[in-house]
Amino acid sequence: MSTAENINTALNALAERADRRFHGLVHALFLLGFLTELVIVIIDKSALVNPYEGRLFQLTFLCFFAALLTERFTLRERGYLAFFLALSLISYLVTGRNELLRCTVFAASMVRMDVRKLMKLFLAVETAGCLLLNVLSLAGVLGTVFLTTDYGGGVETRLCLGLGHPNSLHCMAAVLVLLFLCLYHDRLHAWQFAVLFAANLVLLYFTRSQMGALAMAGGIVLQFLVDRIQSDRTKNALCICMEVLFAAGLFFSLLAATFNPASAPWMQKIDHLMTGRVGSLWDTTFHEGTLASWRWFSDRNSDRFFDLGWVRLVYWYGVIPAAVVIFYLLRWLRFLRRKKEMAAFVMLSVLAVYTVFEAHLVSEYLGRNTLLLLAAACVPAAAGESMKI
Repeated sequence: MSTAENINTALNALAERADRRFHGLVHALFLLGFLTELVIVIIDKSALVNPYEGRLFQLTFLCFFAALLTERFTLRERGYLAFFLALSLISYLVTGRNELLRCTVFAASMVRMDVRKLMKLFLAVETAGCLLLNVLSLAGVLGTVFLTTDYGGGVETRLCLGLGHPNSLHCMAAVLVLLFLCLYHDRLHAWQFAVLFAANLVLLYFTRSQMGALAMAGGIVLQFLVDRIQSDRTKNALCICMEVLFAAGLFFSLLAATFNPASAPWMQKIDHLMTGRVGSLWDTTFHEGTLASWRWFSDRNSDRFFDLGWVRLVYWYGVIPAAVVIFYLLRWLRFLRRKKEMAAFVMLSVLAVYTVFEAHLVSEYLGRNTLLLLAAACVPAAAGESMKI
């Protein structure tokens, strides 16, 4: 055995000893951190203000780090972990943003856990929390049922059901439906897919959230097709189309950060279809988020919010971290396609394309990002084991 393998064996032995001794405590700490992250998201979506959010993030990080210390990894996995920890630590020191570090520790801390159970818990808690906010808004206790404001095409009244904004309502619905399909698609009949699709159209009528509706519709249709297509060749072609669509979305993100709709008529037409998402990059004094504001690693002043998710990733964290994330995401899609893990591929590909237009997953909230759970489930599969979903 090489020196690196000997070190890895020793570290795994220490982790196993710690796990045997403190398994109950570590598991409880992880669940505490996990549930806390989910509750933080629900509070953020509500009309409440959480003055302890930063402290709670520190608490959950410590919980996940404790769980990480009892994890066992292969030498290759430990190498990837060291790389991402180093990258996220550099990002934190340069930008002051700790999300990449928290994401890395969170995903790595549950690699050997029953990720399917955690995904079910995620779905149950987030769905219950959103429904609670819906009921409280309808009862007039917390939040508003409808939001009347100028959405870019004049003053309108749209449904938000206590989640603060119509886009937020439809976005949460889309993400939860995608997770539901990933977990339970094999139990659904055709008519149940039809009911989900119809519910999406009804929600679209009240929210006018086109991007959220497209994401949900895309996930429903794509999952329905891959479940019923018998030909592996046809399935593979369909998956490749999604990968190409994602690559096209990344190219569009670069164009959006390069061309101002005010001086590029073709981009202005596209921006009109996207309800001003591109124009929002260019309507500030220093054009934050555009190509001129990109750095190899970002800085502490890059804190503006806008919708284009992949542009926000580059702007918030820098070209290098974003390039690494995108590179591994493309490899991840290819891996799932070749392994014929269709449910995981559908959720990952649809959310990757959705992030071109909406930055729901690019945030400080780990409880929004279902892909972190999927990442933990995929690590054992990369080593030749079965997927944990």
